[in-house]
Amino acid sequence: MDWTQKNKYAKEWRARHPVQAALIDRRKALKKYGLTEELYNKLFEVQKGVCAICGNPQRPVNKFRSKLSVDQDHETGAVRGLLCCDCNIMLGHAKENQSTLLFAINYLRNSPGVILEYK
Repeated sequence: MDWTQKNKYAKEWRARHPVQAALIDRRKALKKYGLTEELYNKLFEVQKGVCAICGNPQRPVNKFRSKLSVDQDHETGAVRGLLCCDCNIMLGHAKENQSTLLFAINYLRNSPGVILEYK
């Protein structure tokens, strides 16, 4: 069986077994961060089931996935906490640059709120 046949078989299997496929994906993702499901659950409990930044619970991504994302320091590899999808994306867009995030905070606090009229 060549790789194209294996890929086709894998896609078909995932389509027939979405719950199992989601569990496999979850274990692979946690393994990437050196976490087990038990350690993830402990961190989830410590954070009271909410995002470490905004305090909101994770919205369901789909009917099989609604857990908070693991956030890690990309320089050290250390797990920092669990984030909702929006906060995780926000940090990624800011490239985890603290200056950029502080400038954004300053902008939000001090923006004049000018409305421009277009003709």
